[in-house]
Amino acid sequence: EERQQYQEVRDGLMAVEPAGDPVATLALQKLLLEGKLPGEEALGGEGDLLDQLHTLQTQELGEGIDRGALLSDVVQELAHLRTLEDVMALVRRAARQLSGADGVTFVLREGNLVHYADEEAIAPLWKGHRFPIESCISGWAILNR
Repeated sequence: EERQQYQEVRDGLMAVEPAGDPVATLALQKLLLEGKLPGEEALGGEGDLLDQLHTLQTQELGEGIDRGALLSDVVQELAHLRTLEDVMALVRRAARQLSGADGVTFVLREGNLVHYADEEAIAPLWKGHRFPIESCISGWAILNR
């Protein structure tokens, strides 16, 4: 399954017009060679890095979103990120572009709590707060994915 996911992500990068994206394809290979793929299980329980890239390659996107360009940008940036803060910034931006949402929140599971670690919205409300996992929609999503 991991090999098939990797191949589908790679094929998506190679389908970027006009002639594929060799830089992003090399960045994907770099992630693989550095042992970052499939990657650790996401802190929120949403699969590993390869699962997330595969979802980006296959899910329905908001109107006007260029899947190939977005996937290419995300893969290239991921190949160079070293800190959780950098990953959160990339995920916030990509998630907002993908969904066309007014805002996105990066939530981390911390035992029986959820931590609203980062947020990009018209008016951020919850950044830095922690809530019992059983008492918020983010906790429900983590427990019932």
